[in-house]
Amino acid sequence: MAKKKYRGTVIKRKYAESSKSEHQAVMLDTGRKEFKLRRKGGNPFSDEVLDELVGSEVECVGVQRGSLLVIQSWKETKPKGNKKAKKENPETKKKLTSRKTTAKKKTAKKKTEKPKSVKPLKPKM
Repeated sequence: MAKKKYRGTVIKRKYAESSKSEHQAVMLDTGRKEFKLRRKGGNPFSDEVLDELVGSEVECVGVQRGSLLVIQSWKETKPKGNKKAKKENPETKKKLTSRKTTAKKKTAKKKTEKPKSVKPLKPKM
């Protein structure tokens, strides 16, 4: 499935009401539709990182699977409360820094090393 951009308000409400799976879920309300939010590799029932986004407007990139939206990156466009600064996904920053260090390692490997001297083998008689 293709990644798409989504924009909306992060809310928390009951999901799968009147079923065994009923629980409070973090959702993205786009104005047209509501999606249950889940981070790629995150806990499907409780995710502290997503809980912090409740009340904020976000722009995220993810894959939709029915009413589930598995997000891979996001940024707050309008933080909750009186916060003015934009908050970005901490994992996105980690990925960017890890790419830089990987690139440095690759360039370090490209340096040519002097070949070790090789002694010729003497034939056994």
